[in-house]
Amino acid sequence: MTKIRLPVIRPFTLLTILWLLVSTTVMPAVAQAPASANPQALMPSTALVATTNNELTITWPNPALVNAAAADLLQQLPTVRFQGYELPMQLMTIELAAGQPLDLQLRGVRSQPWQQSIQPATPLAPTAIEWATLADPTQLAETVALPTAPLFVLRQGSLHGKTMAVVALSPLYSEAGVTQVATAFSAHIAGAQTADVQSSAQSRGDEEQAFANLRAAHVKTTLDQGAGERKWHAADYWPNAC
Repeated sequence: MTKIRLPVIRPFTLLTILWLLVSTTVMPAVAQAPASANPQALMPSTALVATTNNELTITWPNPALVNAAAADLLQQLPTVRFQGYELPMQLMTIELAAGQPLDLQLRGVRSQPWQQSIQPATPLAPTAIEWATLADPTQLAETVALPTAPLFVLRQGSLHGKTMAVVALSPLYSEAGVTQVATAFSAHIAGAQTADVQSSAQSRGDEEQAFANLRAAHVKTTLDQGAGERKWHAADYWPNAC
């Protein structure tokens, strides 16, 4: 009877085979990860915002979504609390040119009555027993009302010498006591552009750092041996000053 001798597998060869088996099993899962990404991230913005000839234009809905149902468009908007309601609303920060007044022009507004019921949200500060005697008379109660236009100015002010405004897009609004949903409109703001929020935040951070440096200046002085006086070193507080 002839004996069959099996080849001896060395430990190094065995580890190599195991590594190949593990890599071929794991790699396809990594390669397929992008396919499971959220498809909403690939969708265009619900509103088209563009600046042409020194004029900011906001178009609702985005022409790429013109065939989408109104309810589907509302689901793509974030929820914002406004005057006692939690509404699908998009906020946009814009910057106006120097000396340019804010003049928002709505054009071609088309709407239809909203058939679903909209109920006010839960009060932020529910009343308690004898609340009237404890309430702050200077603090007004929250107004409960829908917006009166599908696009309006929510806030306006000055930031670092620039005139800024926050524009709110709310397809659900009230007109003559009837809740409407805007199906199409365009808005035009002369002398405006979308604000560079990241740049503004960076500028604010630089100023806060400068003030922090000034507060610590009293421990950053050095003695000038030649004149026998204390001198301020700007490079210690503003690295780009020197």
